[in-house]
Amino acid sequence: MDMLRTIPAGVRILALGIALAFAPAAVWAQSGEDPPKLAQSTYNKLTDAREKMEESQYDAAISDMQALLDELEDRDYDRAITLQTMGYAHLGKSDYDAGIASFEQALALEALPTEAQLGAQHALARLYAAEARYAEARDALTTWMDTEGAEPAADDYALLGNIHAQLGEHGAGITAMRKAIELEDAPKESYYQLLLALCFEGERFGEAAQVLERMVRHWPGNAAYWRQLASVYMNLGRDTEAHATLRIAHRKGLLESERELLNLVQLAFAIDLPDHAARVLEEEMADGRISRSQRNLEMLAEAWASAKQYDEAIAAYQRLAESTGSGKYLLSQAYLHMQRDDWAAVAESAEAAVGAGGLDSPGRAWMLLGMARIRQEQPDAGLEAMTRAAEYRDTAQQARQWIAHVKRQQRDAGS
Repeated sequence: MDMLRTIPAGVRILALGIALAFAPAAVWAQSGEDPPKLAQSTYNKLTDAREKMEESQYDAAISDMQALLDELEDRDYDRAITLQTMGYAHLGKSDYDAGIASFEQALALEALPTEAQLGAQHALARLYAAEARYAEARDALTTWMDTEGAEPAADDYALLGNIHAQLGEHGAGITAMRKAIELEDAPKESYYQLLLALCFEGERFGEAAQVLERMVRHWPGNAAYWRQLASVYMNLGRDTEAHATLRIAHRKGLLESERELLNLVQLAFAIDLPDHAARVLEEEMADGRISRSQRNLEMLAEAWASAKQYDEAIAAYQRLAESTGSGKYLLSQAYLHMQRDDWAAVAESAEAAVGAGGLDSPGRAWMLLGMARIRQEQPDAGLEAMTRAAEYRDTAQQARQWIAHVKRQQRDAGS
């Protein structure tokens, strides 16, 4: 299945959206606890640093806080708050490596109040992801999620799903993305796309079908999802459902290319619905979306013949005979006429086939002509045609049997 082969080996990371907001309430919130108090000098210097950050003077703020750290060797709480604040300053200037280092040091002190600790853990996990440090990002994010007081949202689980995807952990990624989807009030297409990609990469095609079934309900106008669903069904050997899927997409006007339309036709053949195959071919040839190539016209004739719509099949073979000059299509006509016991038409088509040439087996055309003449009570003309059929290896034995049969009838009639 082409579609399955085109799924990318890596899944692109979702936008991280790291929050850079800095407010005293976020950093120094008590959260019902009674943490150590910041020294007044520390509070004053951090307030000055915050004001510089609000004016995008990140380098000056960082320089001030680095000088402050040198004064706080024995005050873990003050150091942790300062390091956390410095981490946000580094983020403000997009220096993720330095931001990571600051948050790591702040957390290592284990001196932050719960809310600040959670915020730092959360930010650190997203920073690891932004820097493609996926194993660390996974561990940090899951640690944060498992910490009492954390309230993971849908985008946190989506980020975790992306991280698992980058690490090739498809099963864990699927679990995370299902949780992200569960938490969203409205379906989010990017979440479904990532979940689908994880299912494909993990070769979990049954689950991919279930995801796509939901996707075509949520976004029925997206032709790609209908095609993918049909392809997955085919991969699972569920051709009837694949055909039904493409049939709905066709009815919605979502199949546009000749290849897509011919896929629908071939599926109709595969599940023994030649009438539908023929009608799609006729309709789309009339609209110019399926070419009237020799192969497509052959398929049309075969479809009508399989559906026992002989008039339409005969007309299709006639078009082929006229466009190619080959007698093999006239011979096919003759066999269809035989299905209806129209021996005069059989004789006409078989004789025309012999005259046109280009036959894989001329003997069959002669034998069919001979049978038609015999049925028309023209035994001499029948014997002449059967004699010609006896000249070909593939029809010689059967032709001789017909010749013997006719001559025996002639003898019996004369006695």
